[in-house]
Amino acid sequence: MDAAGSQETQVLDFKHREEEPSPGGQGDEQRKEDVAEVEEMKREDESKGFNHQEDMESCGHTEEATIGPVSVEEFADHVKIMKDDSTTFDDEWARLYDHRYKLQTFAMMEANFKKNRYKNILPYDHARVILDLIGDDPHSDYVNASYIQSFTKENTYIASQGPNVTSIADFWRMVWQKEVETIIMATNLVDKGKIKCEKYWPDQGEEMYFEDIVVTCEAEVHGIHDARRSLVLHKDEEVRCLDHFHFTRWPDKGVPRNVSVLLRFIQEVNQSRDDKSTPLLVHCSAGVGRTGVVIALDNEMQRAKQTGFVDIFNFVRAMRQRRPQMVQTPEQYEFIHDAMLEFLVGHDTMIPRDRFIEHFADLRTKSDQDVTLTKLDQEFEIMNKVCHEPPMDATNVGKLEENASKNRYQNVLPRDTHRPLLISFSTDTSTQYINATFCQGYKDREKIITTQMPLSQTVTDFLRLIYDYRISTIVMLNDLSKEDASSIYWDEANPNIKQPFSMNVLDTVESEHWTERTLELKHRKNTRIIQHFQFLSWKEVDSVDFYQTLLDFMNNVTSQQGGDSPVLVHCLNGVGRTGVFCVVKMCLDQLEVEDAVDVFQIVKALRHDNFQMIQSLEDYKLCYRILNHLMAMSQENTLQSTQEFDMEKDDGLSESVSTRTGDEECEDVEIDPIEYYAHNDDDIQDEDADSKEGLHDLEKSLTRDLHLSEFDEVTITKL
Repeated sequence: MDAAGSQETQVLDFKHREEEPSPGGQGDEQRKEDVAEVEEMKREDESKGFNHQEDMESCGHTEEATIGPVSVEEFADHVKIMKDDSTTFDDEWARLYDHRYKLQTFAMMEANFKKNRYKNILPYDHARVILDLIGDDPHSDYVNASYIQSFTKENTYIASQGPNVTSIADFWRMVWQKEVETIIMATNLVDKGKIKCEKYWPDQGEEMYFEDIVVTCEAEVHGIHDARRSLVLHKDEEVRCLDHFHFTRWPDKGVPRNVSVLLRFIQEVNQSRDDKSTPLLVHCSAGVGRTGVVIALDNEMQRAKQTGFVDIFNFVRAMRQRRPQMVQTPEQYEFIHDAMLEFLVGHDTMIPRDRFIEHFADLRTKSDQDVTLTKLDQEFEIMNKVCHEPPMDATNVGKLEENASKNRYQNVLPRDTHRPLLISFSTDTSTQYINATFCQGYKDREKIITTQMPLSQTVTDFLRLIYDYRISTIVMLNDLSKEDASSIYWDEANPNIKQPFSMNVLDTVESEHWTERTLELKHRKNTRIIQHFQFLSWKEVDSVDFYQTLLDFMNNVTSQQGGDSPVLVHCLNGVGRTGVFCVVKMCLDQLEVEDAVDVFQIVKALRHDNFQMIQSLEDYKLCYRILNHLMAMSQENTLQSTQEFDMEKDDGLSESVSTRTGDEECEDVEIDPIEYYAHNDDDIQDEDADSKEGLHDLEKSLTRDLHLSEFDEVTITKL
């Protein structure tokens, strides 16, 4: 049997395993010795009373312990039930055991062990990818990679570790021998200062040599979330092309923040594959966590489209029968469900900048499925389907008796996993709790802390938060009332500010719509300077004036923001106005980087950090309207610039023309541009007519697009 033969013949009974012939027979002898050693170890275990099958069953792991597939129509309800009961995912996860009784003989051989990136992530013998032997080296057929079958056929995928220095050449031998045409890479080379994968491809325009295989990079394109490379492989006289898809926004053992980006990435990989008869090679660092998620999503998306069912549990379980720890964490397992839910009920919500006005106008039209709703209403309903309220125990700390009085509203509590802990000591009765949430900004390093307006009894805790997390920018969005007098945290005379903290105002600049303050926070001998921006005009929000004022305020905050410390944003409850501000700010950042915006995904990600954000349809619409106003003003400015340019061009044609014959100066002649075109060049006349007609069409289009919605009062000035 050759190396590419059926993996089903490579069963646990190694006494009957058909061996590949090798020159001189030395490989066979070495293999028999290694297998005999492992068999002896197994017998020793059994002599001590350890039985692999019984041990598996004693843990509740039996081959019959399965969970059936779920229909596409019922999947949303299925996920909701699992989300409502926090133990359901844990129970399923506990049943996804690894098959410890499966042998890893070849991976554990001394000659092969250095080829493994991690000593505890080793391929099972029966599913490992077997390479052709090199000469009489009995260990040259090993690479840390496993075949994974899809719901339709064997060996659809190869799950591999990210190659280390020792195994790079073996990695490329595998690519060549298994005729791989597409690689998905789901790790960065370095993560948190640790090497996760060796760079096994050359830079664009260069080549690398791996024994008798030459790899050339012909093209490399970097996006926001990924990189794509066109590689060419040469071996002897044969040339092959290979597509390399590199997803770059995925933390080790974590999950991507933006589900739709990963779904789109996987779908684009599939669209690029003309021939799906060869294995799809997927790797991360260990080749189990992120690799397992990618393979599971690809398989289940195909299953859902072809059969109308989703079977995540049994597929992950089947993957683990072929490679240990596939889908490495409970968070990744839950993420697969979230991603599949969005794949089934959602849609691509990324909007290019130049199509935003048109797209928003379409969102305000009636839905084809339900004429009582607009498409935007339906999009918000989908949001509520894919964003599930955290379980009751997710906010336990905020419910504790000693913390209950620190919450302005008892139904607006931070998730325990996302709240900042107070570190600095204040009084004997102080705790680490404050009603605040860590939120991830659009940019990787950007963090936002959202919180409520402090109560009189939490003013000092508010200052502790500022001090502990080195806050240098505060955005305040709520109005002040008489009841809030005892909560003014920048008032140095406030008796609720307790030692060792003190706060005073160094400078104040007032304008019509906001107030800027420079604050000085002192903690014993330490001093911090803080820029404080208080927005004063959160009223009549369905107006162009409000949209523009808020955008101007945001630009002002951004222009003065410095350092890498988090921005602290608060309103009265920490979720209403704060949510709108954060969403619009993240959308502006995304527009700057991607020239496109995805309001749906940004709100969804923000809700993951704090579920109470953007809970009302009106707040969701408000985010869209503010962005629509921004696009309309940008389009108007572009049109105005075009008109000014045309006027300057016409003025140039109207200048006096001086004609000379020899040295004699002639009389100035005034040329009218319209008359000049009419009498001198029919082609130019036609072009000018087309231009005027086009300008008229643009004016009508702009007038139409500026109409924001039926509930917006917008005055359109004829351009």
